[in-house]
This record gives sequence, structure tokens and C-alpha cells, in this order.
Amino acid sequence: MRPRGDLVDLVVRDSGDGVPPEMRSRLFERFATASSGGTGLGLHIVRELARAQGGDGSYDAGDRAFVLTLPAAPTTDSSESW
Repeated sequence: MRPRGDLVDLVVRDSGDGVPPEMRSRLFERFATASSGGTGLGLHIVRELARAQGGDGSYDAGDRAFVLTLPAAPTTDSSESW
């Protein structure tokens, strides 16, 4: 996890070769898949859910990492807890 001000990045690195260059521009599109067994919906749904919460989903080709960016949870003062 990488905190960035009001946001937090959840980073998942690919230990393989990463996403092929020809797939990167379509990676988060609905039904985009390089697999015969996939539907191509997973990353699209992840990005849409993140955007609905004020975040985003992306792929960092240099780091071979999927990045889910979400708003950071507000911190609470421990004296205000139940």
C-alpha cells in the first residue's frame, strides 16, 4: 500500500512478463481478454467500482503492477470511539 494524501494505492505486482503491450490500451475495457477461459469483465468491474468510490484502477507497465487507487479512510480520534 502506498498512501498519497487523500488517496491510497493498493499495488499488486506481476511476477511474470507483465501485460503484453498490445493488450495494455484495452486492459480495463469490458470483455477485453487474452485468455480463452476469461470473460474480460474482472478488471473492468474493479475499475468501475473504484471510480464509483472516487478512486481508479490502472496498470503501471514499468513496474508490471496493477494499481487500485481508493480514497483513504478518514482517521478518527481514539477518544471518539465507542
